[in-house]
Amino acid sequence: MDHCENKDRGAAELIYQIGQLEAHYIDRALKKYHLTMDYARILYYVSQHPGTKQKEVADFLNRPAGSLTNAIVKLESLNLVIRRQDPNSGRQKQMFLLPDGEQATKEVNQCFQYLEELAGKLNQPATKELLNETWQIMKTDLEGR
Repeated sequence: MDHCENKDRGAAELIYQIGQLEAHYIDRALKKYHLTMDYARILYYVSQHPGTKQKEVADFLNRPAGSLTNAIVKLESLNLVIRRQDPNSGRQKQMFLLPDGEQATKEVNQCFQYLEELAGKLNQPATKELLNETWQIMKTDLEGR
């Protein structure tokens, strides 16, 4: 049997394999800038909200603000972001993308846009409905465990 054939694989295996293909594609884009997915999400948020504060980024990531300090320091060391004193608050700092951060964000966003275009080929009503049903069943069941 050809290991590349998917017709005899179960649904869970196919979902896993799709996720692995996406992850590999995304990882190649992230690796160029020494990014993790969380780092990329921070850059994306800062690109959409220049001057944002750490708490706002943490809310976006659904994490405690203090847990982002190391990630932000790492992004600064990679010359992707800069923190500046907030002129309206002596204690808080605002985050901005540096030119390399803008370029990294652009390239990573292009990667995600391509995946959306690729997934758009599946955007037929019956396929989309089946994918949504599958997601809902798995989400409901797996979150309850």
